[in-house]
Amino acid sequence: MADDDASEPSLLAARRALAFAASPISMVITDPTQPDNPIVDLNLAFERLTGYARGEALGRNCRFLQGPDADATVVARLRDAVAEGRSAVATIRNYRNDGAPFWNEVRITPLWDADGRLRQFLGVQTDVTARVEAEQTVQAQEADSRAAFVHAAIGMALVALDGRWLRVNPALCRLTGYAEAELLTKTFQDMTHPDDLAADLAYVEQLLAGVIASYEMEKRYLRKDGAIVWVLLSVALARDPAGRPLHFISQIQDITVRKTVEAELLAERDLLQRLIDALPDPVWVKDAASRFVRLNQATARQLGAPSPTAATGKTDFDFYPAALAEEFYVDEQRVLTTGDGLLNKLERLPVGASAIWSLTSVVPLRGASGQVVGIIGSGKDISAQRQAEAALQRSEAEYRTLIEQLPILVYRQPVNPAERRRYVSPQVGQLYGYTLEEWHATRLTRMHPDDAPHVWAEVARTDATGELFRVEYRERTADGRYLWVHDEAVLIRDATGAPDYWLGVKLDITDRKRIEQELQVAKETAEAANRLKGEFMATMSHELRTPLNAIIGYATLLLDPRADSLTADQRQDVELILRGGRRLLSLINDVLDLSRLEAERLPLQRVPTDLAAVLDEALADIAPLAAAKGLPLVVERSTALPPILADGDRLRQVFVNLLSNAVKFTDAGQVVVRAVVGKAAVEITVRDTGIGIPPTALPHIFDDFRQAETGMTRKYGGSGLGLAISKRLVELHGGTIAATSEPGIGSVFMVRLPRNATAIRPRPPATRRFGAPRRAQRQR
Repeated sequence: MADDDASEPSLLAARRALAFAASPISMVITDPTQPDNPIVDLNLAFERLTGYARGEALGRNCRFLQGPDADATVVARLRDAVAEGRSAVATIRNYRNDGAPFWNEVRITPLWDADGRLRQFLGVQTDVTARVEAEQTVQAQEADSRAAFVHAAIGMALVALDGRWLRVNPALCRLTGYAEAELLTKTFQDMTHPDDLAADLAYVEQLLAGVIASYEMEKRYLRKDGAIVWVLLSVALARDPAGRPLHFISQIQDITVRKTVEAELLAERDLLQRLIDALPDPVWVKDAASRFVRLNQATARQLGAPSPTAATGKTDFDFYPAALAEEFYVDEQRVLTTGDGLLNKLERLPVGASAIWSLTSVVPLRGASGQVVGIIGSGKDISAQRQAEAALQRSEAEYRTLIEQLPILVYRQPVNPAERRRYVSPQVGQLYGYTLEEWHATRLTRMHPDDAPHVWAEVARTDATGELFRVEYRERTADGRYLWVHDEAVLIRDATGAPDYWLGVKLDITDRKRIEQELQVAKETAEAANRLKGEFMATMSHELRTPLNAIIGYATLLLDPRADSLTADQRQDVELILRGGRRLLSLINDVLDLSRLEAERLPLQRVPTDLAAVLDEALADIAPLAAAKGLPLVVERSTALPPILADGDRLRQVFVNLLSNAVKFTDAGQVVVRAVVGKAAVEITVRDTGIGIPPTALPHIFDDFRQAETGMTRKYGGSGLGLAISKRLVELHGGTIAATSEPGIGSVFMVRLPRNATAIRPRPPATRRFGAPRRAQRQR
């Protein structure tokens, strides 16, 4: 369309031009601010209507369509309307390019800018030749007149003085969505938008009063389907020969498209301004004289202006030193003159007492006809980026120095052999004895033949999965030796996802490999010795148990009350022999169990087991020891214990060990056994109020032959194997055992066993105190 001022973005002008060009209605834009009000834009419909090509019409006054028979009165009325900046409608005889005459209904509408200045006129031409000719022959040929009315391109109607539709044409029916019969039952008041009705009725009153002869207005009709349609309404009053009003003659032209375009332009203008204001980077628009026309808040801050409004109409000379402002002016005028943009120019701008680095771009702002009417500028503060780049350069230098000092080899190997961007750190000479050229030349031949299949398989796997390449293999040095290297690399891909290069490090692990081989030999030797030790301990345990069983048996017979053959001193000696034998037998049993566990020869008879029964048996075994020390055994079970798949005897052995330790190391207070049932496991807790375990000893209590501190065995007895055996038995059942302790407060041992059997009815919950001795059952 017509030239836009420098404040209107070219995108909005392009969209408005597209809507204008696509309209099926002949339209032109004239510029009343120029001499003779020339045409500055026209659409394709105008070319079809008049036969004049765009280039033949632009820059000319619309008078070139007139002939010698033009009605001077009509021409004067149009000229006066232009001069007064108002709308007008006129029907005038025009001539097409081929000389054919036609009657042209011209509707001119002034277009104002946001500041209320008349900028352009919109002229809409409608070929009304048929209508005019019909009107000229109306008295002789009424049928022709009706045909012209019916076939008019715009809505036409005769309207009663009270607003009833008297006669309507099809175009009006199409415009309103009503059939003719429906429309004749309504008034124009029924169909006029409520917001427009008062203005319309005011014109009607003036028309009836003779104040005006006709009127024209833009208003909205409510269609039958509820939609709103914008129309340009032209109304005249028909009078009889005596001057009395008869009816109104109305012409209704659909201008919805135009109004929609105007609304969209306003909305887009507002949206653009909001977007500009919301941008964190400076954005501005200048006119051809490099004056600020529009700018956002970021630009105002950069200029040091209190607001965008305060900078409007000013130039860079009002904010920057003259030399810098002159540089900006020269750049902007070059863009205005050449039409070529200036992109990403690095500039150092003073901002307050400091300065920033900015990437500035300036592009031309063009009007609808393509001429440059101003510039659009934007800036990007890259001060932080510049600082980061400088820091990165320093960091890269530091890292390169570090890489060259480390005892590792860093390399960059392109996937494409023809790629020249290769890198290997200077350590290649120290580790391999190769020059850089020799290193690249021997890339595929250095690897030990026995290692190559595995290495290339790893290359293919990591290439497919994107995982880290990590492999150890042998490589030949320049003097023919082979080094063991640990190679780690990552495959870097380009922007398309294709493999680009490998970035990795190599470390000489030859010494480590040698040590590992030596350690492997030592490990195998130690394992063999350990097996021999286990076999020896198992054999010796069996050999020792035979005489010990005999000693214990005969001592038991001697102490039989029925054999009253011993004196009191002798009985005391035999009791010492019996206690010592039993203690030694318990130690031998522990050693035998430990040796079996180490040799993985201790079988478990895992069957559905009543955990509550096993726990009660262990408590019964320990009850006499607790009673002897006056310690109550308290059992807490909040819910029924479920059956588990386990070796009951071995679990009882675990619980006896834990309970006996709790009683052994507790002189006052109590021992509490608590069972908690979870979704996946059962937790058995043994809590005492004994001497506790020192923090330094706690991590080692499950080690073989370990007790809390030196002298503990002498004072409390025991081999130091009970907890080690318990831990291994629990783990064989798939469970865990752990301990917490506080010296002087007591210890807590927790056993977690998985729930994996349901064949036994669980025992009901209970809280029980073992305060008195129960019949002791045989202990393993």
